[in-house]
Amino acid sequence: GIFQWQSNSLTYLNGRDFAVNPEIQQTFTFEHADSWKYGDNFFFVDKIFYNGKKDATAGDNTYYGEFSPRLSLGKIFGQKFEFGPISDVLI
Repeated sequence: GIFQWQSNSLTYLNGRDFAVNPEIQQTFTFEHADSWKYGDNFFFVDKIFYNGKKDATAGDNTYYGEFSPRLSLGKIFGQKFEFGPISDVLI
C-alpha cells in the first residue's frame, strides 16, 4: 500500500462548565496519522454538539478540523540529515 503504517481513532468527549461557547458540549473526534515514502500526515475532524443551545457563530453544532502534512528531507533525498539531537528535517 501507499502507507508504511497508519493509525486511526474515534473518540467521544463530554464536557461541562465551559467558560466559552455553550456550557455543555459533546465532541466526536476522528484522527488519522500515517507515514509514507516521503513524509507523514496527521489530521483530525471534530463534530461538536452544543446540547440544544446555540453557539453565536456556529448554531447548535459545528465541525472543526486540521490537516498537517510533512515532507522529510531525509526520505526525499535518501540521505541522513542528522546533527546533534536532530534526526531529520521536516518541511
